Amino acid sequence: MHEYTSNYNKNNNLDAAAKLKACGKMLGFFEEQPSKWFAGNSLNVDYVEKQIQNRLNAKKNKDWKLADEIRNKLKEKNIILEDNADGSCSWRTI
Repeated sequence: MHEYTSNYNKNNNLDAAAKLKACGKMLGFFEEQPSKWFAGNSLNVDYVEKQIQNRLNAKKNKDWKLADEIRNKLKEKNIILEDNADGSCSWRTI
């Protein structure tokens, strides 16, 4: 891939560009628009902390359905919640 990139950059070789693109697609690159990919990979810590607080409040009020919905929504964003023995909640990304 490096050779194709160099060839394209030095010579504006469209054949090299096509081969680079084909190699990248085979490896799973170029599946999304860059703006969408970068936006999807940003982590808003304030949002996560707010959702955790909402979940803790839901649990305090015995609203188990809402607590589960919040946990599942965060899991969809690759954020795993871990309940602690003291009632607090830790989180990590996967």
